[in-house]
Amino acid sequence: MKKSYERRWSDDDKRAVCREAVEGSSPVAHVSMRHDINKVRLYYWLKDPRFNPGPKEKRVILGVLDDPGLT
Repeated sequence: MKKSYERRWSDDDKRAVCREAVEGSSPVAHVSMRHDINKVRLYYWLKDPRFNPGPKEKRVILGVLDDPGLT
């Protein structure tokens, strides 16, 4: 019978690996091999907003110009 081996990853470790996969120049497959993670598991983490919050939202404030020529 095969023994089950499952490594437990802390949330901080997951965030660090996701950040490396997103910001680095290496493909996700290489990052997963480097950290001995199944590639599918890393993609799962990347979809989770707790570990990969994605790009920061930029807020744009729209204003109205008081231009009599527009009305």
